[in-house]
Amino acid sequence: MGSERWRFAYDAASVKSLHRTLALLPVLALAVAGCSGSASGPSHTPTLGATGTPTPTQSISFQPGHFAYDFAGVSATFVMSGHTATLTVHNGAGTQIGPPRIVVIDQKDQHIQGTITGAKPIADGADATFTVTFPAAIDQTTVGLIQMSFGSVAYGLLHPA
Repeated sequence: MGSERWRFAYDAASVKSLHRTLALLPVLALAVAGCSGSASGPSHTPTLGATGTPTPTQSISFQPGHFAYDFAGVSATFVMSGHTATLTVHNGAGTQIGPPRIVVIDQKDQHIQGTITGAKPIADGADATFTVTFPAAIDQTTVGLIQMSFGSVAYGLLHPA
């Protein structure tokens, strides 16, 4: 072991870029010091444009218990009254979709699956309406999110209608 010699590789390009980086450190330090936010410097107050505060061009409304879905040719409405809901689906996906499945995520982050009466696959181009029931503790005031699946495929979340 004593007869081994250490060899060091020297790459002029890497040493040169290290020197450039080290040379920029004082410039960076001055820039940071200049942005310290001292009270003696000029102050600028942001101003609004000539139009002022933007106003909405549409009224926004939300009806508790009314939800919708529209993506990739599948559209659905979900209207809840008490612990029962009506799910109406139009399948324009170009293929049959599996039977619907609805899972409600409530305000306590519990996942509650609805019971769908007569759940069956929906043919391409067909419309179907289903009744969905939930435990009595679930109604339009306790629903947080609604997840919809067809067969084993999760289609996503319904949005307020």
